[in-house]
Parts: sequence; structure tokens; C-alpha cells
Amino acid sequence: MSWDDLLTLSTLARQASYGATARALDLTRATVVRRMRRLELALGYQLVEESQGKVRLTPDALRVVATAHEMNELVRGIGQAGEEAGPRLAGRVRVTAPEGIATCLLAPALAALRRQHPGLGIELQVSMAVLSLSHKETDIAVRLAEPSDGNLVALALPPLRYAMMAARAALASAGADALPLAGYDRAAETVPESAYLRRHYPQREPALRSNSLLAQVEAIRHGAACGLLPLYMLDRYPELTTLPGAAPMEKPAWIVFHGAQRGNPAIQAVRTWLRSTLEAAFGDSNDSSTVVRQSKR
Repeated sequence: MSWDDLLTLSTLARQASYGATARALDLTRATVVRRMRRLELALGYQLVEESQGKVRLTPDALRVVATAHEMNELVRGIGQAGEEAGPRLAGRVRVTAPEGIATCLLAPALAALRRQHPGLGIELQVSMAVLSLSHKETDIAVRLAEPSDGNLVALALPPLRYAMMAARAALASAGADALPLAGYDRAAETVPESAYLRRHYPQREPALRSNSLLAQVEAIRHGAACGLLPLYMLDRYPELTTLPGAAPMEKPAWIVFHGAQRGNPAIQAVRTWLRSTLEAAFGDSNDSSTVVRQSKR
């Protein structure tokens, strides 16, 4: 006995004709008739009576339809019970990420994580500092340098790519050479972004400085300067464009967590969410997300 045959019988009970049943199931009339004959042979009794071109189900057929409906509801109930009985994640996970990634990429994606795991709380910490996973200052971190401290697991993401950018209107009216540079303040002279500006623009001192990436973005997109920004800013701010001929830059990116938390279901769920969110934003690069490092103290 086939579920397809039972479905056909159930539809025939509603449609009351072979032709209407065939149209409802996107079948031919001959297929509907053939399924009814096959079901009658499987059950051993008549299901359909035809008279003057009309179709009528026998009392036995009506009982089969009722039983099939009950079985369908039972299967559906078993499936729902399985979903309800499945593991529901709860608790709070602290996630640390740099300002731009946390604000522009992770915060907008939190709704999807909450829909999937409504019992899971997220504490999103925006920090340029490397908070200690070993000392439980955070649970899982996005870092732009491979860690070397403690018994940590680091999952490599595609590299975070950068480009020199300016507002389209400012670039069109003033030109790239006339726009001042924006960059980090002097306390961040050692970061790769500052080194890039010194290397590629040795004769130009940044006229606008800030310790905030988002402050630089706002200044740049409103035409006050040009500067080195992550490529994902182009998706967020269509008024930005890249400077023609400017050299690109990229930084490695890692999802980092303590090795002792490898089997924690909440950490696993957040790790999966982080990876899918950031891989979509950063783009693929030779399947780098499969690279795993575990550093020892």
C-alpha cells in the first residue's frame, strides 16, 4: 500500500470525480484510476463505484479515508513532539568583536540567531582589547590576529579585506588627491591600518583621526576625507566607493574560544552563527574556515 495511493483516495473523496482529482494532484485521469485499482487490490475490497459517469466512494473507502487522516495527524503530532522534545538552548553567551564587525555585521544578524534559539541570551561586547577567554572575561571572540595565549581553539575565517574609500560625490567633485586622509589616533600607530597609510601615503598625515572605526566611516561617507575601510562597508553604505588604483589590504580573522568549551552546545550554536554570518560578509577564500589552530600555553 502506497501513501500516494491513499492521498489520491483522500483527494477523490473531496473532489468526487477522477478528472478533478487529477487536476488537483497534477496527474492524468488514467493515473488516478490506476492508483484506485491498485489500492483496491492491496486492500481486497471495492473502494469506488461508478454510475452514469459519476464516482461514489463505498462505505469501506470512507473508513479508509478517515483512517488515513488519523494516521496523518498522528505522524504530524509525532514530528511536533520530537521538535518540542529536542534540546532547547538556554543561558547567556558573551561574544566579543571589534567595533565594526560587532555593530555592522553581528548586531543585525542577532534576530536570526534569536529565532533559531529563543532561549539563548547574547551579550555582545564591543572591544578592541583582547579580552581573556582563559580568565572567562568572554566566551567566544572574533579576533583579527591569531591568538597565542592559553589553551584556545581558533577557527580561521576568510580574511577581512580593506580598500581606500571615499564618498562618491566628494570623489567626483574634489578628486582623490585633494581629499584629506582619515585614520586612527596616535595611540593606534601600530595597527595595520595605520601602517598601511604610512606606507602608501608617506607624504600625507591624516587630517582626521579617531579611535573609532565608525566615526571614521561617518566622516568619510559624508565627504570629509578618504580612508581605509573594510569592504563590507560598501554593502552598508552605497554612497561609498573605492579609490581607483589604491592598493588593497587584508587582515586574518579568527573565531576563538577556550578548548574546554568545545562541546558546549550554546558555544557551538553561537560559533556556527558567527561563522555563517562572517563568511557571508567576508566572502570565501580557499575554504579557510576549515583551518583550526589550538595554541598551548
